Amino acid sequence: MARPARLRDDAHAGRPARGRDVARPPERLAFTFAWELEDGARDIETLVTITFEDQGGKTLMQFSQGVFETPDDCEGYRGGWESEFDQLAAYIVRK
Repeated sequence: MARPARLRDDAHAGRPARGRDVARPPERLAFTFAWELEDGARDIETLVTITFEDQGGKTLMQFSQGVFETPDDCEGYRGGWESEFDQLAAYIVRK
């Protein structure tokens, strides 16, 4: 069952975001995501889906987010996700 979530991203000065998550551990995580605007309204909502697949002792992670209204909207998220995945990779290497 989906439940409401309030997310914060330090890279965006604590600007709140809202969404609903739907998890099917261990193979799929999915949640909706929308920035909360200064006036309290919500920005466009997107669906983020991350799947995990066993590849003979390794794990294939696939990520998608959409649907965006414009290509520029999509590009606006790229840097944030690349930074998050870089941090994840560094964490995995340390373990």
